[in-house]
Amino acid sequence: MTKKEREQKEKVRKIIDRIVEIALIIIIILLLLHNCELSKKNQNTSNGNVNIIDITCDGKKCGFGEDVPLDCLVNESSSKCIVPNFVGKSKEDVLNWLSTLANFIDIEFKTATSKEKDGTVLDQSILGISVKELINSKNKLVFTISNNGSLVDCLVDSSNSRCVLPNFVGKKKNDVKRWLNMITNYVKVKYVYKESNSRPGTILNQSITGGRSVKDIIDSGETLVITIATNKKTRPSSHSNSNNNNNKGGNNDGTDGGSDEEEQDEGEITGEFYVNDSNIRWSDSTNLRIFVDSLYNLDGKIAPESSNTYKFVVNNKTAYNLKYSISFMETNPYSMNMKYKLKKNNSYVISDYVSYNQLNLANQVLNSKKSDTFYLEWKWVSSDNDNQAGKAQANYKLKINVEAESIDG
Repeated sequence: MTKKEREQKEKVRKIIDRIVEIALIIIIILLLLHNCELSKKNQNTSNGNVNIIDITCDGKKCGFGEDVPLDCLVNESSSKCIVPNFVGKSKEDVLNWLSTLANFIDIEFKTATSKEKDGTVLDQSILGISVKELINSKNKLVFTISNNGSLVDCLVDSSNSRCVLPNFVGKKKNDVKRWLNMITNYVKVKYVYKESNSRPGTILNQSITGGRSVKDIIDSGETLVITIATNKKTRPSSHSNSNNNNNKGGNNDGTDGGSDEEEQDEGEITGEFYVNDSNIRWSDSTNLRIFVDSLYNLDGKIAPESSNTYKFVVNNKTAYNLKYSISFMETNPYSMNMKYKLKKNNSYVISDYVSYNQLNLANQVLNSKKSDTFYLEWKWVSSDNDNQAGKAQANYKLKINVEAESIDG
């Protein structure tokens, strides 16, 4: 083979290699990893494409707004709308879960002697099914709780002083909860919140007058509605809750945007617990740009081995010290190998790449007027499922739930 022929053959090889390289890039770019969704509790939008934040507060907990219970007949896919396993937990845990739902479930508490603390759930008749399915089946959810003598059954001992509804006006929600935990029976209670000049968390009104017997309330099927005071809010004119799906995402190094405390204070709504990123405040139907590809700089379209960092800030602007939790859920029909790390402020809380369900954080303490900054580092790790996902142009969705409550004491 002559030198000229070798050079020509080398040119052809390079051209073919270049064509193959371009074709591979085009195929990889077509692999679709769809935008994360942002939702607020009980939020429904016309396009149905909203699910990222779920902030639970009430007048006692966060000092603002109204706690909107979750309707499990509408939002049946929410994790709160699956009957949890309460065995080993307390009757109070059951009641707290029920208070977050707009739906009333047919509940019964039975008792048994046990070495466990009074009120501890020893057994439950149903778990793991959706609240909607439970309601449609018309089955009763029965809990067996420990009672070694400190709890009163008001259907049996109706004349006991604990079995008379107290007057809670001027008291706190915890006073209602303590009373409910002294009896074995299930009294339907609904908490509503009203802006007032009264101290936040103070009970303003109750729908059933104090002095009624618990047996009478249960037999008549009535619901005790407790109205609780919250702060009056001032909304500065400079603040906007409008949604903008064209906001820019974070920088690749994870040090993008996010405002310092001084910058976040500007235009804030006084007395709130909320979450924001460098561009927008999480609320209503806003799609966050978490998945911005570090390889191709394409929003919402990423390839295997691409990675980036999304920054968000949890803000406690209330007058209360709070305890909050963050949980993650994904929709991943083609088992894309998405992995995450999580950094809180300047330290990793999850330092190795893990699956979404290993990111959950609980009992994060955030004092009044303070903020925590999180860096969610994500990476699509190559796997055998990549080709199938690419051909299907599969969608991947990540949901982040943030819940907060006050720290008693």
